[in-house]
Amino acid sequence: MLPLLNWRTSAAALGSVALICMSASVYAQSGVDRTSILLGVSTPLTGTESAVGTDYLAGARLAFDAANKAGGVNGRTIKLEVLDDAGKAETTAANTKKLIDQGVFALFGFYGGNNTIAALPAINTAKVPLVGVFTGNQTLRDPSNRYVFHARTGYYDEIAHVTKRLQAMSANKIAVAHFNDRGGTDTGKRTAEEFQKLGVDVKAVVPIERGSTKVEAAAATLAKADIQWVVMILTNKTAAALIRETRKQGGLFQFMSLSFTNAAALIDDLGPRESIGLAFAQVVPTPYSNATGISAEFRSLAGKTAPINYVSMEGFVTARLMIEALRRAGATPTRERLVEALENGRAIELGNYSVSFTPRDRDGGDFVELTVVDRFLRFVR
Repeated sequence: MLPLLNWRTSAAALGSVALICMSASVYAQSGVDRTSILLGVSTPLTGTESAVGTDYLAGARLAFDAANKAGGVNGRTIKLEVLDDAGKAETTAANTKKLIDQGVFALFGFYGGNNTIAALPAINTAKVPLVGVFTGNQTLRDPSNRYVFHARTGYYDEIAHVTKRLQAMSANKIAVAHFNDRGGTDTGKRTAEEFQKLGVDVKAVVPIERGSTKVEAAAATLAKADIQWVVMILTNKTAAALIRETRKQGGLFQFMSLSFTNAAALIDDLGPRESIGLAFAQVVPTPYSNATGISAEFRSLAGKTAPINYVSMEGFVTARLMIEALRRAGATPTRERLVEALENGRAIELGNYSVSFTPRDRDGGDFVELTVVDRFLRFVR
């Protein structure tokens, strides 16, 4: 029989070993160790939709790098495992499974409604939180998913804001242009229905193949329609081709885009002359001035190292949200603690930009404003 002192010492030692082993096991499974937290990202870094993926990621890295330089989150640095999906939904689904199998703690900053819908089976099975999706897609929000948190407002809020501005200009005849795939078709249909509910006459709903610049048929339909505005839910390459071709065929109306389009990239594609008068719904504060605290913080970190535009700004804002959520998850974070830290209803204040979630509501943001490109290529609010 062991002496009492030795028994206690042995028990304590065994307890410590068991705790260390248990902690190592938990952290190995969840992407957390004593010094780091691993987040997984699937986004388009190549292909026709890469302008969004690269700019969004550049803005996010500004926030994560600043947090790491300041000591990390609860003493842990944030690391990113980034996989390119080239904007293809099936690749996003495969990437998501791969990231989860690699043991990431959480997912961050996915791109597109169609892509994220394809990733949901893997997310739901593994119960891995996803914070931030670059889309206002309502199918992802109605009903809400326990593991998907949206930092930005949804398309319905964008549409409500846009409708008020259109009605103020006595404009009530529009067409909607969207991608012709599962997510795009659903978004186009629901966008048209929402406009109609708000008293706007939708004269045409025009599908275009995702990523395509062959838009002659769509442009012909629009050119013949009795409309004042075309509302686009397209990426910049397709939107630029549609605007050029429609004007070539005699369409004299104006073009407006929901926030899915990288506005800065579209202006680069179109050129200065054809960009004047374009309108864009924006879901984050302006990155072009220090008008808000979050804008000033973003601009000071961006300097000349990252693009300054609305997409990179959104990446930055969403990363700041993730950082605060990780802080609230505590010194021994788990995926469930991260979910609970986000859904408890306590607002996360990000320098004049507020985000909050509840167990029933995963729409965190409610910011919307309409901007128009002036003759100096500035976004005028």
